Amino acid sequence: MQPTEYPRLFFCIEPLPIASRMSTLNLYYPSIMKAATALEVSYHRVYGRSKGRRPVSHNGGQRAILTPAEDRELLIWAHRQVMCGHHIQIRRLRLQVNEILRASGRNKKVTRRWDRRYMSRHTHIFHMKKTSTQEARRKAVEDRAIITSCFQAWRTYLYQHKPVANFQRLANNQSLMNDQRLTRRMPF
Repeated sequence: MQPTEYPRLFFCIEPLPIASRMSTLNLYYPSIMKAATALEVSYHRVYGRSKGRRPVSHNGGQRAILTPAEDRELLIWAHRQVMCGHHIQIRRLRLQVNEILRASGRNKKVTRRWDRRYMSRHTHIFHMKKTSTQEARRKAVEDRAIITSCFQAWRTYLYQHKPVANFQRLANNQSLMNDQRLTRRMPF
């Protein structure tokens, strides 16, 4: 007796357990086990979906404080701050999240651990670096000694690396002046 060939159905990953459960209810497959093996889904997943358990992706993460819409709103705020040139500090992020929660009517507060994890989750926006204040940067720019030393270093660099575009002409002039052939290295 040959094993029964079940038709192979192609679905997205998540509808597969639902499809296998529906096919057993329609008596296409004799049991959940046969439907799960035919659709290449684990038996426990199909059984759980038949009992009404949701997939883990619908949980929203562990201890999700913000809804997806609020999370989007926070990321838009952060992106706007970065585009304006403001460095987002953890305190400002925490205040903004607490404002969003207060506006939605929830009396939750965000902890320090939560905002650190949030910043590490979105490293493309939040660069967790300690920076100097704007006033300190202005003072460093205005410091005349630093500016003059920078220009002095640039000037010495240019004097040391003179362009030698007409090297052969210089060599010929030197040999004519000495009235001899150039046999030694030039001093410049």
